[in-house]
Amino acid sequence: MEMDFRAVVPPSGAPLNLWVWVAQLLITTVFATGFITYYQQAWHMAFETYRDRPVISGSIRCGMLVGAIVVGIALHMVGWLVFANASGLMFHNLGLFALTFPLMVEGESIMEYLVQVVGVVYVWNMHHMGYFNSPQYVVSMVVLAVMVYVMWRYKGAIRYHVERNVAVFAVIGISFWALLPHHSAGLTMNPLIAVQGFTMYLGMVIATAYFLRADHRASVRNQENDQTAHFDSLTNAKSYATYKEDVTAAFAQAEAQGQPLSMAAVDIDYFKQINDHYGHLGGDDVLVGIARELSAVLARHGGRAALYRTGGEEFNVLLPGMDAQTARPIVEDCWRSVRQSHFASGANVV
Repeated sequence: MEMDFRAVVPPSGAPLNLWVWVAQLLITTVFATGFITYYQQAWHMAFETYRDRPVISGSIRCGMLVGAIVVGIALHMVGWLVFANASGLMFHNLGLFALTFPLMVEGESIMEYLVQVVGVVYVWNMHHMGYFNSPQYVVSMVVLAVMVYVMWRYKGAIRYHVERNVAVFAVIGISFWALLPHHSAGLTMNPLIAVQGFTMYLGMVIATAYFLRADHRASVRNQENDQTAHFDSLTNAKSYATYKEDVTAAFAQAEAQGQPLSMAAVDIDYFKQINDHYGHLGGDDVLVGIARELSAVLARHGGRAALYRTGGEEFNVLLPGMDAQTARPIVEDCWRSVRQSHFASGANVV
């Protein structure tokens, strides 16, 4: 049985029929959510998992940057050279999305951002080839430049806000599809094809905006749960439960590697008198102040030591890789700083 592809592939200048357009819309939406899932995973690896290993982190970031640009340009070329006219709308939109979505990535350098912008401009110019003197091209480039600045300047306020996210990318989509010349990268444009192209891009944008917000909220909840599980809610020092886990692991590592390990038990003198005189809320204020002071001292010494609250007015300092002689100046600095400090307790100073 032979299939007549003329029923599927529209003639030059004709828009997609409804069912083909719906099918492409669904495909592009699924692609977009899958793309950002993997992109987010790579981002977490680069900016969180390996943030203390710059070579690995930099390699992942470079891969993300080059990968998005290569994929974006390749998809546009497929839409231009392989598919006839409007049947390539899906690939043009996939390419546009792969290039524009990374513009909203957090933590990247200005150089990374500018390289990504160059990729977008390259494809933009590909679609306006031969029409660089037209008013549509000038207007579209001005709008793109404004949106590029807005995303760089305000991406923190836009990225996880659905309405702002959709609005910014919708402006980019409109300036791309509505201002294309009559002949553009294999497309013979007319208003209906422009509408089909824009709505396809908008569908991807809306899906990913909600996906990003949901992913961000889940991440915030996980961080809050991790904070609750591992840190003391009052002083923000590490909790006793975390201390038991860490000290066991520290002893095992010190023994296995033949490295020294020191610990310091810290107890606040006369704390019962503070509670009796200023009340328990006043005592809590003093605990918070002392924990903050101890954390600041440990940070001054390179942040290698960790502070734990192991009891009511008791703290413990874990000093891995240090023998007693090395740890002693740090502990004495903690003792001296607390003794010389004054701590607010409501309207009073202790």
